[in-house]
Amino acid sequence: MKQFIVTILSISIVFFLIAEILSKFLIDPIYFYSINTYNDKSNNSFKAIYRNSPTAHADFVFIGSSRIPATINPTLFRELSNGVTVNTGTGFMTPGIHYQALKNKLKSYPDYLKNSVVLIEYPGPDIYISSFKEDFLRVYEPVVATDKSTPHLLLPHLDYQSFLAFLTKSTNGIKVKVKMLVLLSSTYRGCHFMRDKFNSLNNPLFQSNNPKLVSEGGIRNDNFEFAKQKAITVAIQDRNKIESNPPLSPEVINHSSFSKLHEIVKNNGGTLMVYKMPLHSIQKDIYSSEKAQKNKVVFENWLKERNIPIIHNPDFTYTDDDFPDTWHLSQDRRDEFTTKLYDQINKAQPRMVPGN
Repeated sequence: MKQFIVTILSISIVFFLIAEILSKFLIDPIYFYSINTYNDKSNNSFKAIYRNSPTAHADFVFIGSSRIPATINPTLFRELSNGVTVNTGTGFMTPGIHYQALKNKLKSYPDYLKNSVVLIEYPGPDIYISSFKEDFLRVYEPVVATDKSTPHLLLPHLDYQSFLAFLTKSTNGIKVKVKMLVLLSSTYRGCHFMRDKFNSLNNPLFQSNNPKLVSEGGIRNDNFEFAKQKAITVAIQDRNKIESNPPLSPEVINHSSFSKLHEIVKNNGGTLMVYKMPLHSIQKDIYSSEKAQKNKVVFENWLKERNIPIIHNPDFTYTDDDFPDTWHLSQDRRDEFTTKLYDQINKAQPRMVPGN
């Protein structure tokens, strides 16, 4: 019996090692290409993916959530600007991930942000103003029961030292850290990745030919009613958070993740801007209270003192009907928004725009 158990264990280990090797060389290139948003993906050919050539420099970097790919067409922006455009926005990206991604990229490619224009989405004055100490290497943990934690979004941006720092210093809970440890297995992450791809390919609601929303950045084209109800729930939470927190002050912003992002961009030769995000009325209402408006004044004064432009897009008009799921701008309005935003960026600082 003992010999039988040893044999089964030996066979299992051999099969696991073979699965690890196959997953590492066959699936990992596609997996990391898919989840690493800090690389230019203008060439998404099979050969380019497996060659895994990282982007050494970006002329434009858009930072934010899934609302970024909903509003910015990177291919069109690249054509307009004649510059390498990196769209980092995806669902459940945290300021901790964005900062670590830039830090990790700059470690390998010091000129990644040299003379770059970095644009952070600006829905309201609560964007990334949480404490950087709290956000450090922190990944998303669910605020509603249907969401899942997202340590995989941080995985491409970790080296050995930062991985240990995540395990010891991140404010994430133990379950999230265990999940990150499990993600070290190429077999595990590869199986989950292929399962998700298979499910999306076999669900017509996920198909990219759905005309309502783009399929980038984790945006889903299914179950809009659920998404709309979630938008209401999250909006209530965000409004309550603004009202329950102390008034925003310059000191708070100085210690925030936004300030750290500004610091890393500026110190590495880039120019930071924020761009006003088109919002559904439910999300606009988050910032309608007297306290939220006062926070807005404080935040925008802080930006002004540091010469951080706010890029408005006044020629772009829209209604709630342009947000099929309440969260994201409709696909048929994206190119118009992209073109008009580029014009506004060019007006704000034309010397920073490649090709001028």
